[in-house]
Amino acid sequence: MCIRDRVQGDGRTLSQKIDTLVHQRKMHMGGAYGVDVGHGLRLGGGMFLVYSVRDGALDYIVGLDDGRGRPDIIALSSSSGMTAWGLQPTQGLQWDASKRLHFGAVFRFPELRLHASGRAATTQIASGTDATVFALTDVKESSSRMRWSDPARLFMGVAYEPTERVRLAFDGDVAFALEQDTWGAAHDARVRFRAGVLLKPVDAFHFGFGAFVDPASERVLQANLGAIRVDYYGGTAGFILRTRLGPDTGPNAPVLTLSSAVRYSVGLGDARTALVLERGATVGTQTITVHDIMPYLGSSVAF
Repeated sequence: MCIRDRVQGDGRTLSQKIDTLVHQRKMHMGGAYGVDVGHGLRLGGGMFLVYSVRDGALDYIVGLDDGRGRPDIIALSSSSGMTAWGLQPTQGLQWDASKRLHFGAVFRFPELRLHASGRAATTQIASGTDATVFALTDVKESSSRMRWSDPARLFMGVAYEPTERVRLAFDGDVAFALEQDTWGAAHDARVRFRAGVLLKPVDAFHFGFGAFVDPASERVLQANLGAIRVDYYGGTAGFILRTRLGPDTGPNAPVLTLSSAVRYSVGLGDARTALVLERGATVGTQTITVHDIMPYLGSSVAF
């Protein structure tokens, strides 16, 4: 995120620039099981070791030029990083109520954090008519105190095929409240919805589209500069190419699929930024709009 502001008045010019970058990812490693109970009912579950990483960087510069000499400038640069290890079990079921009606549900238990470590470094430079001031802080922390660090979520969905060439799908999930996640944010309970249509004009080509609502669950906008809290609304569209493998091209032949899709969403919310006023800069809240585009490309072989 990049924000620029400038205010002029009384022969002075006050300007600022903020650049923020946050890179966050999670990796799950573990095992799972599945059981076909019969009568269209299947049960399954798993246990996963979760590795979480979050890196952030912020550069902020504000300057005041009164036109009478060297301008006053303050530059702040900070970087932070955190890693965490945890355990998270899941349990789910699938039920084929009929040939055309299918139900599914998955309960993802809250993640139990086992260990976390982090670092934060800040550099501040101030210059003007007086001598340049340089300040540096570097903090490292580590904790092995176990606690819940990711909200529990219940996923539910239903798919219905009115004809052999059309599939309708509706699903949603409930994210439960949590006082503090891996990164220190508190979450309220939230409900999210998705709906989609898959059309199958021929066996070799399928295409579909859908829509979703993804409200933010963070209870409040975090205080750190550059934090955002956004509700997303969007849609998806894509296609599937199917090729049956081997000499037998009947219904039981292996199928090679190539899938491509794109997801677009618009996010409406707030960002923690510095407001440039005539009297100076102060930390505040600014309304933002986020446009998110995510492409997808994948393939699989079904036997």
